[in-house]
Amino acid sequence: TNSLVTKEYVDANSSTETFARRASFTANSSLTNVNIGAVLKTGTTNYVNKVVVSVTTALSGGSIAGLRLHDGTAYLTALDDCDTSEVGTFVIDLPTTTSTASGAQLNVKMVQSNGTTAATPTAGVVVTTVQYVQV
Repeated sequence: TNSLVTKEYVDANSSTETFARRASFTANSSLTNVNIGAVLKTGTTNYVNKVVVSVTTALSGGSIAGLRLHDGTAYLTALDDCDTSEVGTFVIDLPTTTSTASGAQLNVKMVQSNGTTAATPTAGVVVTTVQYVQV
């Protein structure tokens, strides 16, 4: 049928979910990871498909080699996906082949050259945005 959609229907069936999480941090010799936020809505399959890392002040000190995105069970990005020793914006496109659990807590981990050992940079400013899709 050709029914009109009412505001009440739209409000009841719409979502304000942006499917993105964003966090910024300033290195201070004590941070080893930064909470970006949780993937929302339980009972869904989620795929992180893009990570944007904006380095406004290069990271340095504390044996920092780079940043990696972690979802509580696995690293989703590689160490060489962005060069945090340089100012710039790095766009990391990820294949939607690895799912992320609903409710997963997304974290940016600062790591040393082996890619997993925590680093504590002494200087630098970074903004990270994570986009994901739900199926």
